[in-house]
Amino acid sequence: VNQAFLDMFGYEALDEIVGKERYCTIHPDDRERIVGYARARQKGEYVPARYEFKGIRKDGTPIDIEVSANTISYKGEKAILAYLRDITGRKRLEKEVIGERSKLKTLSDNAPFGMALIDKEGHFTYTNPKLTELFGFDLPDIPDGRTWFRKAYPNTGYRRTVISAWREDSRDAESGALKPRVCTV
Repeated sequence: VNQAFLDMFGYEALDEIVGKERYCTIHPDDRERIVGYARARQKGEYVPARYEFKGIRKDGTPIDIEVSANTISYKGEKAILAYLRDITGRKRLEKEVIGERSKLKTLSDNAPFGMALIDKEGHFTYTNPKLTELFGFDLPDIPDGRTWFRKAYPNTGYRRTVISAWREDSRDAESGALKPRVCTV
């Protein structure tokens, strides 16, 4: 192991870890799986080259580890070369993002007004339940703005008036900007 490995797992010097059980830095919850990977790799069996596991620092603190491992020849013997990276911070942020997405979904799904997300090509990527309640269209019914306008405003002349007002309202809009008026013509 190198100094980065020692630092990652909270050891100050090599002699603190030399002589310890080989898998002492792997959390007990993941030990069986990781030992299985090592044994399979040594036998030449397929093992993922990249994987994650829960590690454990010298002080008992769990950490998230990403591994990139390969079988190599070292001094004429088969050996495993593994690069480990502490991804604890990344995992924490991923969990926070998932939590924020869940909150946003709860808010949008329960909003008292209709909402739609439209990508740059004009395809609807999300509609909330209130939009469906108001107009009676589910997302598969209205894959894009053109289809929505045709269904919501079947009268061609009126539809053109509504689209013109919508374009005027959204002409200088930037992503996320609020507009003072909703297209109601």
